[in-house]
Amino acid sequence: MSRKSLFSDDRVFEAVGRLMAEQGALTTTAVQQAVGLSTGSLYHRFGSREGLLAETWLFALRAFQPHFIKALEMPGTAVGEIAAVTPRFCRDHRAEALILACGSRRQFMNEATPVSIVRHIDETNAKTFAAFDAYIRRQGFDPDACRMALIAFPLAAVQQYLPEHEVPLSVDHLVSIAAEAILTHRK
Repeated sequence: MSRKSLFSDDRVFEAVGRLMAEQGALTTTAVQQAVGLSTGSLYHRFGSREGLLAETWLFALRAFQPHFIKALEMPGTAVGEIAAVTPRFCRDHRAEALILACGSRRQFMNEATPVSIVRHIDETNAKTFAAFDAYIRRQGFDPDACRMALIAFPLAAVQQYLPEHEVPLSVDHLVSIAAEAILTHRK
């Protein structure tokens, strides 16, 4: 019979995101101290530092991507509304936002990342890429312009605030205007 875990994965992931955003690097000792875990508990659950980092990245992707996919797939959604998904998510899901906006895949994954987690990340991303590509085809948008308008600019906008500050509501409006301007002039 296995023992019930005394910690939640979400608490660990939130600590990892916060530490990465604040320090730009991570030690398992810092995570253990932040969450109050033993070395054994952390390694028993995640297997390795690489497993912990990759699971954290996957946690954040799985939180954000359904919001983005929903906006892409909803008929009649304005371009500006899709661009505003990112700043809204950052306000509503700060822990996950810190991981995605203040980190990068390279920081959370490397050649030692467990293959099973890489596969889950690739599967999660494939759904989003498929939805994005379908949206581009339906709308007839230039793919590069669409990536800039709906992904790169909103991400850069929230990075102006995170991790030190909350993302203000005004960012939603600004990224919406930028997306509309880019995509209505490049169609």
